[in-house]
Amino acid sequence: MWSFPLLSQVIGNHDFAMIEHPGFYPFGPSPLNIVKDTYPEQAHSQDKVLTLEIGEKHYLFLHGHQFDKTFRSTGKLWIVMSLIRDGAEAFGLYSWLLILMLIIFGLLARIRWNASYMTPITGVLSILAFPKLFTSIARPLWDKLKKTRYKRKKALNGFLDWWRSWTECKGYPKGIRIVYGHTHLADIIEPQRYRAITGRELLTEGREGLELINIPAWVKDYAEKYRNVLRAAFLYIDSEDYWFIGWDWEAGRPFYIPKEVVKLMGEGRKMPEEMAKDLREID
Repeated sequence: MWSFPLLSQVIGNHDFAMIEHPGFYPFGPSPLNIVKDTYPEQAHSQDKVLTLEIGEKHYLFLHGHQFDKTFRSTGKLWIVMSLIRDGAEAFGLYSWLLILMLIIFGLLARIRWNASYMTPITGVLSILAFPKLFTSIARPLWDKLKKTRYKRKKALNGFLDWWRSWTECKGYPKGIRIVYGHTHLADIIEPQRYRAITGRELLTEGREGLELINIPAWVKDYAEKYRNVLRAAFLYIDSEDYWFIGWDWEAGRPFYIPKEVVKLMGEGRKMPEEMAKDLREID
């Protein structure tokens, strides 16, 4: 019999389809626990926010799309986007063949070549090709026109709106740390920095210590414009504190990322030369 430590996968807007697959594994029961909203899950608590206590700190994990006004205002409709993305990936590279066939059959139907059965075929191909057309053409075009990129102040305001509505009258401990991703960038937001960025109070009196920790996407990208963006990084947590650990794809090894560097890069600022020199000396 195989035994595994319990792993938890917090579902985000890109991987909602995983909710269909808990319990499946080639060698027996899966160790993967699918979490729909936050970890720890809040299903068994009505009067307080459940957290993972590590040392003297309390941690709450979620994907982070909950802070986006679009996701919050549309309810569960965002799941449609996840399903369209799944459809685009279902046929792999054959999706482009479906699009090519759609163009050919569409042109043939246009000139009324055996239109009696060409039109239904074109309709079926349109349904099958739509997800790939949407994710490859329509969505990138929309992002370019809409300028959808990480807006720090907007994301933080979204967090506070979500936090107040989500906690409602629930109690929660001091020193809580919210760990999330979604924006694909590393950042650390402490209460005083939150006030400076948004002009809003992060917590009410007596609830000091809330800290937001934004984890980047695990992406291998050598493009020059991403050289100064923390992409491949994860968070290591123990009873003393938490640390950002990055991965050097070229050297094939991990490296330590000081919190001061994460904060600077989260603000879009460059490291002071003296700091960069010190980091180079310790490799």
